[in-house]
Amino acid sequence: MIEITAVAASPEAAAKLANETAAEAISVVPRVLNGGAKPIARLAVIKSAAVPSSPTTPNTRRVLVLAVAAGLLGGVALAVVRFALDTRIRRAEDLRGGGFTVLGVIAHTSRRHRHESDPLRHELLDGQYRALRVAVRQRQTQARSILVAPVASPAGGTRTAAGLAMAYAHAQQHTLLIDVSERNHDTRSSVGATADALDARSVLSAAIVPTIHPLLDMLACGALGEPQADALASPQFAELIRDLTTNYDQIVVYAPPLATSSDAMVVATAVNATLVTVDAGRDDAKAVTRATESLTSAGAAPLGVVLTVSGSRRSAGTRGGTRKSSKAAILATLLGVE
Repeated sequence: MIEITAVAASPEAAAKLANETAAEAISVVPRVLNGGAKPIARLAVIKSAAVPSSPTTPNTRRVLVLAVAAGLLGGVALAVVRFALDTRIRRAEDLRGGGFTVLGVIAHTSRRHRHESDPLRHELLDGQYRALRVAVRQRQTQARSILVAPVASPAGGTRTAAGLAMAYAHAQQHTLLIDVSERNHDTRSSVGATADALDARSVLSAAIVPTIHPLLDMLACGALGEPQADALASPQFAELIRDLTTNYDQIVVYAPPLATSSDAMVVATAVNATLVTVDAGRDDAKAVTRATESLTSAGAAPLGVVLTVSGSRRSAGTRGGTRKSSKAAILATLLGVE
């Protein structure tokens, strides 16, 4: 059986070409096979070609399958390349693999459910901060002043500092939380003016305010005048820390990110220990390495790193139509302010 397939620009032309070829083959093929002798084979048309109702090419189903397969393979290849080039820290294992000492992993409560019973206050009393306090004590028993400094993203730094300070207070230690992240960055203040500011003990005493815990007080730069605010990030900060340790069992200092400010570097040399907070999914390994190496070169090698995992990438929710930043919400909770 011989099957004839014809390809043409139109279905009518293809059917006509196939039928004409079949008719010509009936007389030509026997002569060719027998060399002009008496024919020993005879051809007959079993079924004439009909006008096709659809084109044979392109094969839409096959093209679609191939396109889907190519898209899937391309997507997988792109995902693999993107994963290989993505150096952001996502798990504690990423930090340990880079040689960093992980003191704790803090999973922050999502702020999406603000109608629930004070989730932030519950978070600050959570056991994960107590575990962090124990880890710090095991690493350095005499760390009475601790700096909490984020790498680049400040999202988890404020919560970690507030939660750690609350953990110390909950352990019956009179604790002071110092926020130097919003000082006046005017560098025109002289060292003499800074020293004079540190001597204004009455100003500092008035700036220290109680919080929701009777053993936890807070000192924020925003409550001080310009010279005093600059003093908190000056070399004279060490003198202030020594004076404050006579009244407090534990001091926790929160500084701006290491990647954007030199304040944390100055403060780190004045305290007993430094904790570097790494925001999962935002801070990358290179930034963490630069931050820790900078602290080490300044003579203030960090005690370890804390990985903070946020339950929500959005800022704090709205209340009464006014948006509150994460830091403002935390400080308001500590002070018992609605």
